[in-house]
Amino acid sequence: MKNIIRSNRFQSALQEIHAPGLLKFVMPAAMSGLFLTMAASICAACGAWRLGVDPGWTSSFFIANGLLSHYQSWFAVAVAAQGSAFVITRWAATQELVRRAPAVVSKQINPKPGELICLPTGKPLPIAA
Repeated sequence: MKNIIRSNRFQSALQEIHAPGLLKFVMPAAMSGLFLTMAASICAACGAWRLGVDPGWTSSFFIANGLLSHYQSWFAVAVAAQGSAFVITRWAATQELVRRAPAVVSKQINPKPGELICLPTGKPLPIAA
């Protein structure tokens, strides 16, 4: 029974050794990606509102002067926020896969000559000659 406990401790330690500092930031990064997507939507709506003010389709915009009184600024911020959200969520998803990788790799799989192994299932795949 002691060997099983030691083995389990060793496997969990391998998962933590891989990237202990970065794993703390995976969930906050994913949440900030969601926040940036919402911010991009709000900025795009403000840009559309400001774009509609010039032809008289909408009421007056709440910022009359300055950098944010132009629709181009709002659309640029929306594109930057959505691009950042995409990059952050992609990074968070990659880190989640890296965290789970040692569990898949730690299984001892010994393929026969001429076989490929499917990593998620561990079942041999025949090679067509």
